[in-house]
Amino acid sequence: MAKNKNKIYTIITIFTLMALALAVFLIYPVLTDIKNSSEEILLKKSEIISINDQNRELDSFSKKYNSYNDNFEKVNKLFVNSKDPINFIKFLEKTANDSGISTDIKLDISLSDKGFNDWPVAISNISATGEFLNILKFSEKLDTSPYLMKIKSLTIERSPQESTVDANFLVEAITK
Repeated sequence: MAKNKNKIYTIITIFTLMALALAVFLIYPVLTDIKNSSEEILLKKSEIISINDQNRELDSFSKKYNSYNDNFEKVNKLFVNSKDPINFIKFLEKTANDSGISTDIKLDISLSDKGFNDWPVAISNISATGEFLNILKFSEKLDTSPYLMKIKSLTIERSPQESTVDANFLVEAITK
């Protein structure tokens, strides 16, 4: 009987070890693969949801594009065209003429020069001659111009002529 008990304990031990080996070498890797696959499926599902949201936003934007187009055009006009700055030069000349001053405009389009928050700028050196109030009027018109620009420096000195002053403006305008 003791031999039978030992055989039974031995058989139970062998079956227990086989069950543990089966669990460790077969069931655990399968469960790990299932867990990894589940996480991957959840990740793919969240990516699909994100892509669907982006597609919906893109469709919404596409439908509203024509209503935004006018605003895009207005924003586009704020920048000086670096390849063709003629309109900007004409603006400066017309503004000077409307202000009653004579000017000499030198424009340097240097995309490597960075101005407003590292945007490329066109640097204009404007030499002007006219009455002091007209110079101020020109300066105000530059500040309220339709272009994104700022007056970096302004120097005014008396002209050899009694009623006029000479002014030098250093102006930066953002280019596209």
